[in-house]
Amino acid sequence: MLKYKLYPHQRSGIKYILDHKYLILSDSMGLGKSLQVIEAIKRTNYRALIICPASLKLTWAREIGTFSDLVIGKDIVIKSYDSIKKMTPAEWSTFGFVAGDEIHYAKNPDAQRTQRLHELMEESPPRYFVGMTGTPIKGRVQEFWSLLMLCAYNPEQDNTPMDKWQNYWDFSRHFSNHSSFVINDRVVNKFEGHRNVTELRELLEGNYLRRKASEVLDLPPIIRKDILFNEDEIDRALQTRLDSDAKAFATYKVNNALVKVKPTIAYCKDLLEQGEGPILIFSDHVTPVWEIAKTLGKKYKVRFITGEIPMSKREESKELFQDGKLDALVCTIGSMCEGHTLTAASNMVFNDLNYVPGTIAQVEKRIHRIGQTKTCIIHRMYWGKMDAFLAKTLDEKIKTLVEVL
Repeated sequence: MLKYKLYPHQRSGIKYILDHKYLILSDSMGLGKSLQVIEAIKRTNYRALIICPASLKLTWAREIGTFSDLVIGKDIVIKSYDSIKKMTPAEWSTFGFVAGDEIHYAKNPDAQRTQRLHELMEESPPRYFVGMTGTPIKGRVQEFWSLLMLCAYNPEQDNTPMDKWQNYWDFSRHFSNHSSFVINDRVVNKFEGHRNVTELRELLEGNYLRRKASEVLDLPPIIRKDILFNEDEIDRALQTRLDSDAKAFATYKVNNALVKVKPTIAYCKDLLEQGEGPILIFSDHVTPVWEIAKTLGKKYKVRFITGEIPMSKREESKELFQDGKLDALVCTIGSMCEGHTLTAASNMVFNDLNYVPGTIAQVEKRIHRIGQTKTCIIHRMYWGKMDAFLAKTLDEKIKTLVEVL
């Protein structure tokens, strides 16, 4: 086990967990949420369950081995969100400490994994529960409902503010702008923006701990650099692709990503030739990842990660990257946006973006976190009509995130 020193914000976070027992730990990405939880588990002496996305099980196993003497399988068990759907109440009741990493995976009240997690928590509440997420809501305020309800199962509280908001739809209508319309004889409800923010913050009080990196760490700055292409050139290339594909309008976003692959490759080659490596390259789609990795791999040491790559292989590539043995790592946003440290790079290139602002923030924090010593530069390959539309959509969602959080 490595020797390590806790930062002041980590010590206060551990105390907050031990004092409040049920909470959402929403420190911004890179502040060491997993370490705080592992330390809290060690101090409670309860058998613990870690629930996380399947892609992070190996990461958790490594961190537990690094920061504790806890025995996996005996003192602490790691399960994916999907696997808890099959957990029995008897198995669940053996855990006195439950932590849900990336707890926004349980935000959808209609999802089976969310429903099962609530059933188990309500039926047999553990002594401690910590939901961990750097992005508690990724775009819609009503996503807080499930997280706050999980905190409301605290057996040491007879009454909670959430008693008034047992119904998801009542919560959504009260804290969001609600509208409805009919499509094919079916009523569709739409929730946008936010209302009654003061009340929402009151619900969060005592159940929610969030510290920003800028408040507690002296991290190097992060700079976002937009690489602007000739708009007409990109639009002509995109139009050519649209003309050749009758269904292209249904896949407009992926086509927009594909036409930027060549400029992205040229730009990344320039970065590497200038000694700015290793670099991280992201796309929201698989094909651009393949094409970028294949072309750069002819000259440089490159690996790629998509959702189809086995977890063990992802860990291997990540370790090679962190050890300085790769020039570039090319990834889909979905495969590496959560729970990974990739601070060997200080340059990150987005071939294209994801629609969800919280997801983009998560990706950026793979390099802008504890351990980073250099100024981080986020290069966004940008422009054309689709990118302009995407930027406008993201800006509106970011306003909601900033005002609520």
